[in-house]
Amino acid sequence: MLSGWSYLSLITDLYSHKIMGACLHPDLSVRGTLAALQQALAARTQPPRPLIHHSDRGLQYAAREYVGLLESQGVALSMTQHGDPT
Repeated sequence: MLSGWSYLSLITDLYSHKIMGACLHPDLSVRGTLAALQQALAARTQPPRPLIHHSDRGLQYAAREYVGLLESQGVALSMTQHGDPT
């Protein structure tokens, strides 16, 4: 039985609304978001097409490992001005 908080990280394709990557993690560190991103990148069916990753300004999305993976895959980064990713 699980107890305590858990954090769900989702990477969603804006066009299809399909969840491309997901990870349930016990803390809000970059590990959960990074696992979801790796899953989403592995699920890409059209790698040559450009991608934009849009998020709020959460620390996990600005972490060196996370941004580095996005940049290494040629993904453009977009972050909100006010912390609301919509």
